[in-house]
Amino acid sequence: MVRLPENFADLVEHWTLLPKEINLLAGKHDGPTKLAFALLLKFYGRYGRFPRGQAELRGEVVDFVAAQVKVPAADLGLYAWDGPTIKRHRAEIRRHFGFRTFTVADYDKLTDWLVRHILDAPVWRWIGLNQANCAITIVQWDSDRPPTLVSFNDTGHL
Repeated sequence: MVRLPENFADLVEHWTLLPKEINLLAGKHDGPTKLAFALLLKFYGRYGRFPRGQAELRGEVVDFVAAQVKVPAADLGLYAWDGPTIKRHRAEIRRHFGFRTFTVADYDKLTDWLVRHILDAPVWRWIGLNQANCAITIVQWDSDRPPTLVSFNDTGHL
């Protein structure tokens, strides 16, 4: 009988590849690439960043994902953790999660949102603001309280 790891529920919840994620693996033909991409994808989805290298991935996680992609876990040692392949993989994963380069319009929307929600300003005060005439430098955000403006630099006079 196979003994399940103590945190098997955690593995299933956070490291199971979903159908859309499996579709992303379709173009990854060799074992190390497919396994590393799947691990990068799931790690990023859970922690919001990429692992710094193979050492940051727990063995039981590698084994669990390797079984799903039908690649030996040992193949992960053949993956190049620097260079053009991992850069391409990271870009593809960021696109999958909807990340893109911030535009001037995005800065304007962010400024409006921050002024509305943090300063609790009425619409007439924030409607014409954009990143050119105000800069919010420090925002304190506690999970049990609304955001608090710590430092506000008005650059409208510049």
